[in-house]
Amino acid sequence: MKKQLLTYSILLLVGTLPVIAARLQTDLNNRLKGQWLIISRDVTSGCDGGYTNNKVNDTRVLGSGHYTLPTGELAQIKSIDLKRSRVDVHISLATPFRTTWEDGPFRLYDHRTCSVELQVNLPRELVKKKKIDEIIQYIYKVVEPFPSREAAMGSSGYNGRETEPFPSDYSETLAQYEAWKAEQRNRLIHEERQKSLELANDILIAVGASPEYAKGFAKGIRDLKRNQSEGCDSLLNGNFYPKKLSDADRYTPNFKDGYSDGQKLAYHLNRAERLIRCLQ
Repeated sequence: MKKQLLTYSILLLVGTLPVIAARLQTDLNNRLKGQWLIISRDVTSGCDGGYTNNKVNDTRVLGSGHYTLPTGELAQIKSIDLKRSRVDVHISLATPFRTTWEDGPFRLYDHRTCSVELQVNLPRELVKKKKIDEIIQYIYKVVEPFPSREAAMGSSGYNGRETEPFPSDYSETLAQYEAWKAEQRNRLIHEERQKSLELANDILIAVGASPEYAKGFAKGIRDLKRNQSEGCDSLLNGNFYPKKLSDADRYTPNFKDGYSDGQKLAYHLNRAERLIRCLQ
């Protein structure tokens, strides 16, 4: 009997923990969402529209993002997600960051908003016992809260970082980059068009002589011509898989071979013709 009561108590506790966490999460969001902060540790972000994981253990922060944002960043809490032994704090940094990447011979830049997810480890007891103030203090080990943006910017912890400007001649670089991209795309279009013409020629050389093959070949051409509407990007991808005839229709193997080849011929001739219209 005692064993049954113990099992029941455990099941009851396990069942109520998610409910407790959900309510506590709502309370945390009500108290902290929108709050301005100064982040008192270096964090990392992908600056890609998502929240980049930064694991927090006591006062240590280990991030997985490509860009490092220095200690003292001005930020705002966007939302909070509470787990059984962790609280995830979604934070958006106030100052855009100049990101850099390479494409071909070009060095490119962008100004992006960076966001982080502080994954703060907690003793499980704090969630179970709804210790909201203690949970908040764990968050405050790596961020400093302020009542307003102005108050945060006036603090000694604020790093005052400003967004790096683009190079003075960047508009010229962008124009050259767009021209280069068009060149690369046109070269690819010509290469893919040539591949389709060669494949179409190979199919014509290998056309079967049987009447059944010819019937299937003609049907394949007709059927595919009715269903070709790809845009330029799909055409460049160039992957084509002919539709197979149902075994229930009892077509002969020669008819099926002709049907497949007819579709391939129609596809590649049509592709070669339409790719020309994709040139820039």
